[in-house]
Amino acid sequence: MNTALATHKTNQVGFSAFDLMMDETVMARFERTAEIMAGSRMTVPKHLQGNVGDCMAIIMQAAQWQMNPYAVAQKTHMVNNVLGYEAQLVNAVITSRAPVKERLHFEWYGDWSKVNGKDDKSPTLGVRVSATLRGENAPRVIDISMAQVGTVRNSPLWGNDPRQQIAYLATKRWARLYCPDVILGVYTPDEVIEREELDVTPVQSTVKKHQGSSGLKAQMAEREQSQETVIDMAPNFDVEGLINQINALSTIEELKALAKTIPADLGEPAKTNISTAYANRKNYVQLLVDLDGADTIELINSIMAERFEPNTSSMSDEQIDEVSALFERKSAELTP
Repeated sequence: MNTALATHKTNQVGFSAFDLMMDETVMARFERTAEIMAGSRMTVPKHLQGNVGDCMAIIMQAAQWQMNPYAVAQKTHMVNNVLGYEAQLVNAVITSRAPVKERLHFEWYGDWSKVNGKDDKSPTLGVRVSATLRGENAPRVIDISMAQVGTVRNSPLWGNDPRQQIAYLATKRWARLYCPDVILGVYTPDEVIEREELDVTPVQSTVKKHQGSSGLKAQMAEREQSQETVIDMAPNFDVEGLINQINALSTIEELKALAKTIPADLGEPAKTNISTAYANRKNYVQLLVDLDGADTIELINSIMAERFEPNTSSMSDEQIDEVSALFERKSAELTP
């Protein structure tokens, strides 16, 4: 049996997405940073290059975690058109942000010397994770065996270091059960794939009744896993309808008013899709306002070079045509 334990001081998440969106000064800084980040080549992965909206979402998430947005960006991947976060990053967030008295305690059980982590389904191999929440005396515990891991094990580390991977998985499940606000709407690539393949049809328990304490423990584990699935599922919300509303607005004031009606507890991919649509629309509307208000050729050229050309990938053909027409009109007006 192996154990790992260390102590440290942790803090809860400092800002909510709603708080950030309602602060005009902060959002203006984020928008500028998103433009700079989207224009980067060596410091951000390819799926974020030229994508101001997704960079904006990364920056907002990093701010909630109080982390460097460039470091967070390097730990992201696109899976099935959903932004996924590497397990290493998610676990670092949980370790540093969860409202616990100490670091999570890991206790592995079983013989790990000859384990094929890609296929193993043994109920006798697993890890027990525990930590004590602030204000409580007894630790909260979750037990995950290889039989409970699931079929999606895409990371090569499941074959090379299954003990580490199951510890990552147990940490995420512990956080989703006992402090879901810490990583609300954040999923690793394996979780994204599992959510795409999720069958919500109720299934019968595979554990036979009247098997003593071992049977009861297995039934409780199944129940806990099914409850966790419910926690992970996003609420029934008309995301497409809201995005259509966002894209129909033509002033910053209208966008800000609509932002106040957006629920703060949306899961993924709803949260990212809405944040991206909102940031893209706000950037586009502000671009039109600033371009129309420019009073020199130099300022017009600067706006087009810094805020239009790097962001055309997030614009529709109609939007590009509208900006181009406005640019030509302003250029004609300001040319001596």
